[in-house]
Amino acid sequence: MKHIGLWGPSSSGKTVWLAQLYLRLHHLKTEWKVFPATSETQRFIELMRSLIVDQRRFPDGTLEGSGVKIEYEFAHPGHPDKLHVFTEDRAGVLSERLGDAELQAFGEAHGLMVLLDLERPNYASEVRRTLERFFLHARDSKQDRDMRPVVFCLSKADRRISDHSDFEFAHREPEEFVRRQLEPELLEFVNQYCGRHTYFPVSAVGVQIDFGLVRPAVYYDERLSLRLLNEGVPVHLLTPFEWLFEELR
Repeated sequence: MKHIGLWGPSSSGKTVWLAQLYLRLHHLKTEWKVFPATSETQRFIELMRSLIVDQRRFPDGTLEGSGVKIEYEFAHPGHPDKLHVFTEDRAGVLSERLGDAELQAFGEAHGLMVLLDLERPNYASEVRRTLERFFLHARDSKQDRDMRPVVFCLSKADRRISDHSDFEFAHREPEEFVRRQLEPELLEFVNQYCGRHTYFPVSAVGVQIDFGLVRPAVYYDERLSLRLLNEGVPVHLLTPFEWLFEELR
């Protein structure tokens, strides 16, 4: 069993991404199957199905003291190992205040996924501090860089796709799409810490494509609450996981 840790601050899109990954996987042309690994994760899926599919609502922000541990198992007929993906959905300021047990789990993971939310004012410093703590707890401290595979995912990528050429670029050259959005200092920092890494833009809600036109897959209702359209085409819903899985073969 290979273990993959996923980190992302509150409101970075992690919850909706993990929910849509399970709820919409059957729409993708893939042999991968994903299963909830715990009863807590099953309850999370049932809640997300009610909110996202039935009510077309986004989940509320995670409140302090109400964190949810989400754990999936991935299986593929051509892959020798099952893969275990874990994260903890924590409230805002607590997303960085990881305890010893969480740091140990991320340090011992075989691979990592890190969400980048450019809408957060201090996202770059958040990522730097988090990576430093993860890598201090990595198992092989003799390396100058962490040699585990790491995927950096630019979340809410639908907000950075304005036309069909952007949509195609995000799928054709995902790493370059993300690199153009990031500060050079952060890219250099990642290179210093990570020996095996890549970048993907991701969006669980995606965009609508109508006759070559790209339209938002979200809207505001009469109460000015943000709602989602289930007709949206997600952006790299599964491919970041597939990259990690191939690196871990």
